[in-house]
Amino acid sequence: MIEASKFLPAWRKAVTTAAMKSVEADGWDTVAGPVELTVTFYLERPATIKQAKRPLPIKPPDLDKLVRGICDALSDAGVWEDDAQVVKLTAFKEYADTREPGCAIQVFLF
Repeated sequence: MIEASKFLPAWRKAVTTAAMKSVEADGWDTVAGPVELTVTFYLERPATIKQAKRPLPIKPPDLDKLVRGICDALSDAGVWEDDAQVVKLTAFKEYADTREPGCAIQVFLF
């Protein structure tokens, strides 16, 4: 499969690098069992879109594609063996009105 977004490779690399640093700092062992993933994406609000007009980001990028990039990056980083191990998923898209754009990722073991 070929991704359509030209931004995906850089995004995935940045997430992989950050996850690898976290794995190393926390002494994380690659998980072989089921996991729960919670991720919140903080997207930059376009200057032309005011909060009252669109409080939540209902335009691309699609949430499922963002999550797929995160899952692949966490696999690359050795967080888990394969993203098929994610048995519970909670994901959100929000505008980064009060913080830097990016994402917050939590992985829970079962």
